[in-house]
Amino acid sequence: VVDTKFGNEAIGFETYLGRDALTKATETTTANLEEFGVYGYYTAGKTYTEAAPATANLMNNVKVTKSGDTWTYSPAKYWTNEVDKYTFFAYAPYSVGSDATAPVISYTVASALADQKDVIYSVNNRDVTKTSCKHADGTYVPFEFKHALSRIAVKAKAVMYDKNGAVATDQTTEFDHTFTITDITLQGDFATSGTMDLSAENPSWNSTLAAATYDMTATAGQALTGEYFNFSTDNYLMVLPTNFTSKAATLTVKYKITYAGATSDEITKTLPINTNFEQGKAYTINLTLQRNEDNAIIFNVSSVDGWNTENEITVS
Repeated sequence: VVDTKFGNEAIGFETYLGRDALTKATETTTANLEEFGVYGYYTAGKTYTEAAPATANLMNNVKVTKSGDTWTYSPAKYWTNEVDKYTFFAYAPYSVGSDATAPVISYTVASALADQKDVIYSVNNRDVTKTSCKHADGTYVPFEFKHALSRIAVKAKAVMYDKNGAVATDQTTEFDHTFTITDITLQGDFATSGTMDLSAENPSWNSTLAAATYDMTATAGQALTGEYFNFSTDNYLMVLPTNFTSKAATLTVKYKITYAGATSDEITKTLPINTNFEQGKAYTINLTLQRNEDNAIIFNVSSVDGWNTENEITVS
């Protein structure tokens, strides 16, 4: 009897997220990643490039889920021997995959930040063998995931500057009014939808641009202090990488000033963001609302009218 399953050892997986990132109220980490998709190729004695397989002949968008500390999928696939070659591409969340025969994922950025996702991918397992996948604690294919999107956050603070342009030493007594943020929006021609071919040497998005506006104000009505307040703590903007070739993105800030018991009308300022958002990078827009002593209400005497006439009064 010959055991053709080579010791009945199934192909197993492990995951590692190179750098943790935050999404809407959920931190995507190695520990809490619950599922991902896999495209698998068996190329025997050839490399993936040499074989140039047209279809995912081993695993075509198979969902892998976590059960305790183990990643499971069905039906199980088995190593043929110690030296035959395999190639695996993985991604998450599973909803961005497709049942196409090529390892291509697609994503459309949701308008609401709460509906956006943190898309991750792994392409670090080309031409692996059972021997190369042996580790001290077992034999498994290790997926090292990378972030596929750009993460954007907004922080804001209020600062009082003195006449010399330096931060005032006493922010409490000199900063006698309050800035209150009512709305922060980021707008521009963003890459709103796209596809990524995981089999490329350096996977990147093939995307289209469209006008988009994103509300960044998770905490409207926030009064600012001298320390940065993170409006994106549970509300990061996760967008496709975008190069602003024609015009920069803009940040529109709306706020009110409370002073001496009265509150001003809403004030609107629009600022350019001259930064391209690159794949796998996180960005924080630090916004400072400042008041200078040069704007203080001061007094001066311009003139004192002279006497028009001099009247003499004689008293006897």
